[in-house]
Amino acid sequence: MKVVTLLVSALAFAAAPAGAYLGEVVASFPAPTRFPIALAASPEHVFVFSSYWGVDKVYTLDPNTGSVIRSYGPPLGHDTSGLGYEAGGYLWTVRMTLSIYGTAWVARCEASTGSIYSSWPISARSIHLARGGLTCEGRPDQPGSLKAVVVHDLGTRARVSRHATNGSLLSMFYYSNKRSYRDSAWDYGNGLIWFTDNDTPGHIYGHRANGSFLTSFRAPSTQPRGSAYFNGYLWVCTFSPEPTHLIWKVHCPPDVAVKPASVGRVKALFR
Repeated sequence: MKVVTLLVSALAFAAAPAGAYLGEVVASFPAPTRFPIALAASPEHVFVFSSYWGVDKVYTLDPNTGSVIRSYGPPLGHDTSGLGYEAGGYLWTVRMTLSIYGTAWVARCEASTGSIYSSWPISARSIHLARGGLTCEGRPDQPGSLKAVVVHDLGTRARVSRHATNGSLLSMFYYSNKRSYRDSAWDYGNGLIWFTDNDTPGHIYGHRANGSFLTSFRAPSTQPRGSAYFNGYLWVCTFSPEPTHLIWKVHCPPDVAVKPASVGRVKALFR
């Protein structure tokens, strides 16, 4: 049984084939509820936080079918804005604050239960409100590779902060175009942070770790929110099409700077 499980996981997260172009859609499935907000990916699972009619949950999904394996309430409660995965079974999450005088919180949790191992505050006044989201700057398949927890704001503040696992500030930068970026994804294959933006018709923007813009491509559907990266693919959740909100798997090959951005065509679609 263990061999079969590992084989399925390997197939689900196999590296993108040669010739795949940035943004090319290979699969999608319905989100467990409407309004998926944040995503994270491990070698075996996709995690999604959804907030629908007062029911807030973190869902663990089978990446092949989208079926729910388990769910629990968000570790930091309502106003969760991002998720990230650290190798070894750790899920990171952030709760934003809506006040410049408030405090956002980041927590490191047990991925299977949501139990909090540790947490630390982010000052809205001195850093940002953490309304954008969170990602883990490391490989989700290599324990000990986490370099930073990346948290960011959106809109006019447009500030990104990189933190050590104890919360100490490592660096900060502003992304240049002041867009309303949502939950981000660390692309270790290209050394980029991908940000979703629910502009019209919806795009995904790639920035280097110092904040400089590199490239963008059309999102697979309108109103993209959460994103996660693993092994040559981006996972993206969107608020469209209605009434079923979807989670998409799209190609994100290496050397994206020299590959043309594309809308992406559907190769396989799981409903």
